[in-house]
Amino acid sequence: MCLAGRAALAPALVAAWDRIADRQDLGAPAKDAPALRVKRAPRTGAGQGTDESYSLALRSDGVVIEAGTDAGVFYALQTLDQWLTECAGGAVPTGHVRDAPDFERRGVMLDVSRSRVPRMDLLFELVELFSSLKFNELQLYTEHTFAYSQHAEVWRESDPFTPEEIRALDRFCAERFIELVPNQQSFGHMHHWLKRPRYRPLAECPEGVVHPFAFEPEPFSLCPGDPRVLTLLEELYDELFPCFASTRFNAGCDETFDLGQGRSRARCEEFGTGRVYLDFLLELRERVVARGHRMQFWADILLHHPELVPELPDDVEPLIWGYEADHPFELEAQRVGRSGLAFGVCPGTSTWQSFGGRTANAEANLIAAARAGQAHGASAYLVTDWGDRGHLQPLVASYAPWCRAAGLAWNATDSWTRAQWAARIERFVVRDEGHAAGELLLSLGEIGEATGLRTPNASPLSLLLTRYDQALDTGPLAALRPAGLTSALERVESVRGQLGAVRIRGSRGDLFTAEVEHALGLCASAARLGRARLAAGPRTPLGELPGAQRHLLAAELRAALERHEALWPRRSRPGELARSRPFLTRPLAALEA
Repeated sequence: MCLAGRAALAPALVAAWDRIADRQDLGAPAKDAPALRVKRAPRTGAGQGTDESYSLALRSDGVVIEAGTDAGVFYALQTLDQWLTECAGGAVPTGHVRDAPDFERRGVMLDVSRSRVPRMDLLFELVELFSSLKFNELQLYTEHTFAYSQHAEVWRESDPFTPEEIRALDRFCAERFIELVPNQQSFGHMHHWLKRPRYRPLAECPEGVVHPFAFEPEPFSLCPGDPRVLTLLEELYDELFPCFASTRFNAGCDETFDLGQGRSRARCEEFGTGRVYLDFLLELRERVVARGHRMQFWADILLHHPELVPELPDDVEPLIWGYEADHPFELEAQRVGRSGLAFGVCPGTSTWQSFGGRTANAEANLIAAARAGQAHGASAYLVTDWGDRGHLQPLVASYAPWCRAAGLAWNATDSWTRAQWAARIERFVVRDEGHAAGELLLSLGEIGEATGLRTPNASPLSLLLTRYDQALDTGPLAALRPAGLTSALERVESVRGQLGAVRIRGSRGDLFTAEVEHALGLCASAARLGRARLAAGPRTPLGELPGAQRHLLAAELRAALERHEALWPRRSRPGELARSRPFLTRPLAALEA
């Protein structure tokens, strides 16, 4: 197909068109379609993101796009690409659509601090995918994985992102109408800094606290009353912000559960923990605004103190997050929406602390956030993808929820059948010519549920490995039964049987198969370990399981560890593998003791 008025279009749009026109999987009728014409006609379609609205018409005399901005043209091209994919090998029908997104900002946040620091080629690949799905924002969740020039002891072993790499990624994103937003934890989740002698005096609890993100007690949050804390953060911001074109900034500030337990105890007792938190938040905001940026922050702490919400200035953006199917997004979005602040809703992929995802929980969580956000005027929908407890899940586990989130971010009321969800994964995410990968990935995310048990923020199979030293007759696994684990093992074999029908070309297909096999192997290993523990008694340590059985379990887990180590460098930088490995080596050592 030829592109009418090619010289008048921005390079990014020409490149987007060329990627569509050069596709090798389109049938001859699509390749022989008439010319594309672009008209500059601002539209005011439904939805908040009117600057990205467009009209797309496939007519007998050509394809016509009308849009007021380059972004609108770009998203029309993505829709055209999807139409052509649907019709590959057949006649392209005539049709017309007027479209606009329900959320002005539609983003993905990748956890690059809990073990996995992605390779740059993977990030470029993901940006291409996200832009094709009409996401327009990307955040890299950062605790300690940016190479600040004066703080090498924090990131030296982590293979961090350099300023040059971030600038290159920022340019790559901008060419695809994605805003790369800087992200740096600035209150809690600073343990990678505070556990080191140079920074320990800045901690709320320098002696350390027990927290979910380390095996041993560590300092976790910055002390809000220490002026040296703000000096450090100013230094970080001055180095970080210039690497991004964005004028937004996510300062984090969630889960400060040790606030008031240490150096700020007296102040919190006098004024209240919520007041101390808000005062520090406002001090951060002053530094961010002084550098020409608008501050986002996670809203969990402030939502525990709703009386303080009216005191927030109108240039901050609370981000409401929650990751369970029944998270009260409706109540929280209503509460923040009444304040008049711009805010975002942030569900998750439900892949962390699982090996293959949690399909049902992810869909319910993603839908609840979209419905509540649209109803109460959220300007942003940001789907988060975390790496808690070793980031053991392979990337393929995120494909299905990313696909579903993209649909909801554009159209919050969109309803998909399972077959539609599976088909869209195959066509627009993995490009599977065998039309099997979508259902396979949805089924992969249901193996944990086959146990008959739903555990919060994790798959029960993940807990069996990563929390192997906890008794099985109390806590989240107390209702686990051998029959449920047998059902999970049967589901593993069923999903494995679907792999042979997948037809993804080249090395992408090989990696897809390897990652699915690894996820299945981890699920099977955990299920067999759980059956052995239940048979021996729910409080029996791994080292006291019957010898022959213990050796078989250890061999299976050792093979999983070897797969994990072999797959890691294909997606991730090597440095943080040392932080991930113990979540498998610790149960392995217990079996071999």
